[in-house]
Amino acid sequence: MKYRINYSKVIAQADSIANDASELSLQIKVLEQLEQDCRAAWKGQAADVFVSKLNTLRSEMNRTKTQMTTLASTIKYCADRIQREDRQAEERASALKSGR
Repeated sequence: MKYRINYSKVIAQADSIANDASELSLQIKVLEQLEQDCRAAWKGQAADVFVSKLNTLRSEMNRTKTQMTTLASTIKYCADRIQREDRQAEERASALKSGR
């Protein structure tokens, strides 16, 4: 029986997305450190505007990281279900062929 998906490839792609989300998390930490450094060394209106932009960027990056993590999890869940259903269908087909 032909499977509907290449399970190992799909899981590898989901793992890649999850790894990218982890890398993004590290970049968010770097951005947070940059913000702290700016607050300590730079005062004034320009500093406030810059820090505000950093906050906006950090929020967008956090949202993207969450979406990537959710996507990877959803892909794995769906792949597991498809694989399980394909195996069950294969077992039923085998049982029908053998007359059970």
